[in-house]
Formats: sequence, C-alpha cells, structure tokens
Amino acid sequence: MFVCFAFGIYYFTGDKEAELPSFNIRDEFDELDRDFWYVGEWKTYFSSYEKAKLNNGILRLEIDEVDKGPILLSAPIEIQTGNILTVKRRVKMTYSNEHFTGGMAILETSDEGLIPSALNDDQSKLGNGVVLIEYVHSFDHNSNRPGNNVFRVLPRTWEYENNYELADPIFDEWFEEELVYDTNENIITYKLNDKVYTVEATALKDDSVRLYMHGYGYDTGHTVEIDWIEISVE
Repeated sequence: MFVCFAFGIYYFTGDKEAELPSFNIRDEFDELDRDFWYVGEWKTYFSSYEKAKLNNGILRLEIDEVDKGPILLSAPIEIQTGNILTVKRRVKMTYSNEHFTGGMAILETSDEGLIPSALNDDQSKLGNGVVLIEYVHSFDHNSNRPGNNVFRVLPRTWEYENNYELADPIFDEWFEEELVYDTNENIITYKLNDKVYTVEATALKDDSVRLYMHGYGYDTGHTVEIDWIEISVE
C-alpha cells in the first residue's frame, strides 16, 4: 500500500505569515509507484525498472550484472528552511564479497520532474549531497573514508571538518533506521536501533530534495531489500 499526501503549514517571520511545504508518504511496496520512484542503472541512471523486484511487499534491489545494478530515486520533494525532513525504513543489506558499499542519501535538486536531468548531463550528477549513509563491508585500501565494516554518516563537510559518525553495522538481518534533517538547527540525526548519531549539516541551497538508494558492490550478488519506507516534511 502506498499512501501520500501533502499540504502547507504556516510560520511567522516578522509581520509576515509564510507557508512551509508539508509532505508525508508511507510505502509498503505492494506495488511500485512509478509516479514517485525512479529506478535507474548505476552510473548511467538510464531507466531500468526491470531491475527492481517486488515480492510479497518487499522491494529487492540486486546486482546481477557487473557495474549495472539498480538505483532507487524518489521524485523531488519540496523543502524550505524551517522544515524537518524525516526518513524511516525497514531494510536488509546482504553483501556477496568484501567490496560492498550500499548507500542512502538526501540530495538537493533543482529538478521538477521524476526523470533526473542528469540523464542529459555529461557529469551525470543527480544532485548536491546533504548527507550520505554508507553501509560498508569493503576492504579497499585506496579509499580515504573511515572504517571497513561500519555504517557511516557522512554530511558534505565530513572530510575537511572531521564531521562524521560511525555505527556498528548490521548485515544479513532486518533493521529499522531513521534519518532526520533539521533545517532550523542544521543538524542531521541518524537513529539505528537504540543508538543516536548526530552530525552538523549545511544550509539548504535548492528548493527540493530527492532520496537516493543503492546497493553498490564489486561483482554481483549484493542486495538491498526494503520492507517499507516513510518520508515526511514538517
């Protein structure tokens, strides 16, 4: 079942009353809503809906072709300074070798439609990253990112401000997680089971965000399975 609604809420700035966008969905993946979810191919981002498998309310993203695994991208969601964006989901990650780095990211975008403009961009960028959660079981010694068997919380300032958090990983079993972007305080909070991790965010630059998910890994066999997901802007 897919439930979606959006409306406005009001706040005051001086003598003016302004309206903040508001949005809420819960998707249980009984079917894939092609008006909200775009399934693309890794690197090219070309449409690849056949790579997303649905079975008994579970969305399965599996790499069955080298460097051509599926990515899942939401439609643009309006957001402004003053909003709080929350993403919750129940998910399972399974790696097939020691080179897996799955991801879930919040991306700022100026796109207005579901199909990403990056398809016509030589740089193939989907948007400007706000925060990236990486689900890592990778022993690539050429990487400068912290940890080899961890979950990483990486805002865009992580590298030069030492602004990141590392969590104990959970693989091969279902878990629930929550990601909160508070545009008032410029704080990002990641909740995994009973633990909470906090990093600093930067101010919004665009009027919309997308949610981006993938299960990248070398070779084939890596999978990401999603039971349900909730996205809200308040």
